[in-house]
Amino acid sequence: MDPWADRILDSHCHLYELGRFKYPWPTPDLTAIFKDHRVEDLWAAMEPSPAREVVFVQCLNDSPEEAKWVMSLAKQHPRIKGIVAGLDPSHQQFESQLTALKSEVPLLVGVRHILDLEPRPNYLELEEVAAGVRALHRHDMTFDLLLSSSMVTEADCEKWKPEDLRPYVEHMIAVFGCDRLMYGSDWPVCRLARADYDTVFSTLRGLLSHLPEQQLEKIFCNNARNFYKV
Repeated sequence: MDPWADRILDSHCHLYELGRFKYPWPTPDLTAIFKDHRVEDLWAAMEPSPAREVVFVQCLNDSPEEAKWVMSLAKQHPRIKGIVAGLDPSHQQFESQLTALKSEVPLLVGVRHILDLEPRPNYLELEEVAAGVRALHRHDMTFDLLLSSSMVTEADCEKWKPEDLRPYVEHMIAVFGCDRLMYGSDWPVCRLARADYDTVFSTLRGLLSHLPEQQLEKIFCNNARNFYKV
């Protein structure tokens, strides 16, 4: 086992209960993931891998209630180390909303807004969004920007193999460097590509096997912990 394995932090996991909230996605045709994915399911999925701790990332836009729900889970499951909530930085009262949510969700580390669900095509150009991002900076929180899904779900979901991903992994290392990359499983969305949790982890670990231990520890452990301050 890698010497840093007990410090791995999965920076990107989801949980959802279809009867609890109205989710615009996944839709019923996505049979692989259109079902409840509870925290106990996540722990079971992670068991074959060395990863144990996670950051939850929102599934719903503009839903402080979702973040509060995950906070209630985290009180019973301390392996949840951070919560990225679904809040809209363009709201006029965004900063007060953020402050109020932080008081109820002490594990709040950042905010994400899914652009695929945003009707305004120029959303990122809005001054209101810029003002909201500045407010996040004042509160020392992140703005997580979803541009596409995970590598395995962007590949051929039926026929992908680890070597298909190598050019993209190498490109990201070349462009961003090992100080700016972090491991995230995108569970359970990864199941759309017939990839269980350990497949995602072991695929990335194998593709990075040429890196020295110090850089591996950054990607799998330190970068996410430093970025989210957990």
